[in-house]
Amino acid sequence: MRVLKFGGTSLANAERFSRAADIILSNQGQSDVSAVLSAPAKVTNILVSVVDNTVKHGEAELPLKELESLFTDLFHGLAECQPYLETQPLFDKLTRSLGQLRQYVHGISLLGLCPDSTYARVVSKGERLSVAAMHALLEARAMPCLILTPLIILLRRAVI
Repeated sequence: MRVLKFGGTSLANAERFSRAADIILSNQGQSDVSAVLSAPAKVTNILVSVVDNTVKHGEAELPLKELESLFTDLFHGLAECQPYLETQPLFDKLTRSLGQLRQYVHGISLLGLCPDSTYARVVSKGERLSVAAMHALLEARAMPCLILTPLIILLRRAVI
């Protein structure tokens, strides 16, 4: 099995995302492939600023809007590159993620601090949206794929 890792710069926009999908598809012909994805460039920094702004100022609407704009542009760009891409599930996931982030912001502002577990949930939103986008892109290119969530796999192994 081949494991391919794509960092934020290689997923910075729709063109680079599409190129990463091309690499995954070309390697898939040689052996089974697993892909590990970072959040697109700038996303993790935006999510860190969500936490920082909330702790310091009790709100984070500006970075949340920036995050929404970045993913909206990415999803629209992917749809232009790949005509059969189902964008509605991606936009639905983005809406849910932004709603969850706003709930975290509310909790952080009430506490005046951000617990480590909440911090991890906030900053991992970028990777989760990135994985959803790649999943949709690969399926639009007729490559069935499965999303493996490491936390669930680790928890299952710990229980066994």
